[in-house]
Amino acid sequence: MRRLGLTVAAILVGFGLSINFAIADDWAECNGKDSDAALAACRRLISNGDLSYAQKTTLASTFNHRGQTFNLTGNFDRGLADLSLAIDLRPDFVIAWVNRAFSHGKKGDVDGAMADVNKAIELDPKNVQAYITRGTAFYFKKDYENAIVNFNKALALDPNQASAFDGLGHAYGKKGDYDQAVAYYTKALAIDPNNKSTANNLAEARKVLASQTKPRSIPP
Repeated sequence: MRRLGLTVAAILVGFGLSINFAIADDWAECNGKDSDAALAACRRLISNGDLSYAQKTTLASTFNHRGQTFNLTGNFDRGLADLSLAIDLRPDFVIAWVNRAFSHGKKGDVDGAMADVNKAIELDPKNVQAYITRGTAFYFKKDYENAIVNFNKALALDPNQASAFDGLGHAYGKKGDYDQAVAYYTKALAIDPNNKSTANNLAEARKVLASQTKPRSIPP
């Protein structure tokens, strides 16, 4: 593990940063495979008053990236832990708040997700992904009107967000408005044509819409 700690130190030096090699063991444990030891070591590093702003920024970026990777591989507990460390290091790190909201949501903590994404929007009112994430949180709270509002805010900032159109398709589908659901799924698929989930949702919405508009036979 010492070798790994020195490797991290070398990376920091490569960024033009100095580091006290007396804490190399903490660096090693912080990046080690033992989750409990890693978190404890990382916390010691965070509480170390010798860490400069540049060092905290670099370390926060590392934890954010690793936390996001854990999220993508389904390890949401580790993702949440790493992203919490990133936020402790840099409380103004907007994307870490957004990514941690994702962790909370995947763990079923919708209120935690909402709190984190609200903080992200407070820090950066023009963050597109934050509005998409908040729209998703409202969707899971079954507040479809506010979900729609947030997905539309994301699209006002960036009209090429397939996930925002997809979210609108979900929300309108839950409201029973399958005309709108089909329209928004179609827009999402135009931007991301290889998204099988969106394609399946579009097919289902079209099926429901067809059943609603199918003319009834007139009895003789």
